[in-house]
Amino acid sequence: MSILTLNDIFHFSEQELPRVKLRFHVWEGSVDYTKSYYLADKEQVNNWNIFYNPEGKNYFRIGEIVVNFIKVGYNKWLLTTVKELTE
Repeated sequence: MSILTLNDIFHFSEQELPRVKLRFHVWEGSVDYTKSYYLADKEQVNNWNIFYNPEGKNYFRIGEIVVNFIKVGYNKWLLTTVKELTE
């Protein structure tokens, strides 16, 4: 069996690859809560939640590409969005 990488799917260029960041979400430590939260408001998860930076934290910078996942089961993650920060 061969290994499938994110680059096999997205074909990031050599210039883009260093700017790619992965974000993994599990809210409240519960997979069921995480799934229900995502299903209730996908836009909230794919926009505000992945870009929310608590005061003093800077997870992402302009020009970076964010690949967002939420946990949906034991060792199972759902890719929800890929976005490039522009502002």
